[in-house]
Amino acid sequence: MQDKEKINILLTGDIMLGGNLNNPLCEKGFDFPFKPLSSYYAVSDIVFGNLEAPLSCDGVPQKNKILLHQNSRTSAGLKGAGYDIFSIANNHIMDYGEDALIKTIDILEEHGLEHVGAGANISQATKPVEFLKKGVRINFLAYASSTTDESNPLISAGEHNAGVALLDIRNIKEDINALRKKHADIIAVSLHWGLDKYHYPLPEQIGWAHEIIDAGANIIIGHHSHCLQAVEIYKKGIIAYSLGNFVFGDFLLLNGNMNRWTKRNRATALLRVTIAKEEVMDYEIIPVFVNGNGQLRVLKGLKRQKMLKSITEWSDAVKDPFYGKNYRKRVRKEKISIFFEKIASKLRI
Repeated sequence: MQDKEKINILLTGDIMLGGNLNNPLCEKGFDFPFKPLSSYYAVSDIVFGNLEAPLSCDGVPQKNKILLHQNSRTSAGLKGAGYDIFSIANNHIMDYGEDALIKTIDILEEHGLEHVGAGANISQATKPVEFLKKGVRINFLAYASSTTDESNPLISAGEHNAGVALLDIRNIKEDINALRKKHADIIAVSLHWGLDKYHYPLPEQIGWAHEIIDAGANIIIGHHSHCLQAVEIYKKGIIAYSLGNFVFGDFLLLNGNMNRWTKRNRATALLRVTIAKEEVMDYEIIPVFVNGNGQLRVLKGLKRQKMLKSITEWSDAVKDPFYGKNYRKRVRKEKISIFFEKIASKLRI
C-alpha cells in the first residue's frame, strides 16, 4: 500500500493546563508544553487528546468536589500545538456547571477545535465527529463512566440537561452500529473509565473493550487512570486502556493540600496509530516524560527502553486468562509502590 493512502492518528492522554501551570504558561504561552513534540504533531493527520477541565470557571461550582478549570487561552495554545479534536467526556468538564461547559465548547469552536462526548443535551453529547482524510471517513465517539470516582461525581447529559455521554455498553453499540450504517470506515471510541493510580485496568474494562471492538470499533482510547496502562491488539482493533496524564498541573485538594504528581503520573506517551480504509495497520508507542516545568520530552536510550519494557509488562498482563483472579494481587503491589513514591515526592519539596 502506498504511503499516501496511510493515515496517522496521534493520541494523547489527559490535558489540564490549570493549577500550578497557569501562571508560568501565561508568560511562556499555552503551547509551551508541547513544543518539543512539534515534529510528531506536524506529520500526523489527526491529533486527539482528553481535555480534562473546562476553559472557564464562570458558572455554578459543584459542591464538595475537587474543582478544576483552565485558562481560556489554553484553546489557542492547543490549536497552535497541532491538536484537532478533544474528548470532553470526563468527570471534571462539568465542575462549574452548564454555563462553563457551553463556554468551553464555544471557545474550542472559535479556534477550530472539534469536541466530542459532552454537550447541552444527550443528542449533542453523543454526536460523533467525522474527519475525511485521503478518502477515509474517520469517526470519533466519547463516553465517561458513572463509577469513575465517587469523590468527583459525573453529571450525565439528558434530553433537557447538559452533561457528558454516559458509558453504557448497549448505547455505545447502538451508536457504533448507526455509524456503520452510514458507511464510517474507522471508528475511534474514547472512554473515561476505571480507577486512578494503577497501571492495571479493572477486569471488567477488558470485557467492555472487547465488546466494543466486536461491535465494530477500530480504536479505543482510554483515560482517567492518571498513569499509563496496557495497549492491546484485539482482533482487528487496538485498545489503549489509558494514556495517563499528558500535561496535568498540580491542584488543590478539598483538604487544602496540593495534589502533586509523582513520576508514575509524569511518565506518559504518544500513541501513533496508522490506519488505512477500514483497518488498523500499525501502531507506535513513543515514550514521553513531563519535566518539572511542565514541558514534554521524548525519552531516549535506556529511559525509553525501560518505559517500553514496563508498558509491555502491563500489556502482557491483560492477556492473562487469570487476569481477574490475579488483579488484586497486582494492585496490592502497586499500592506499596505508590506509598513510597509519595514519600519520595514529599522529600523533594
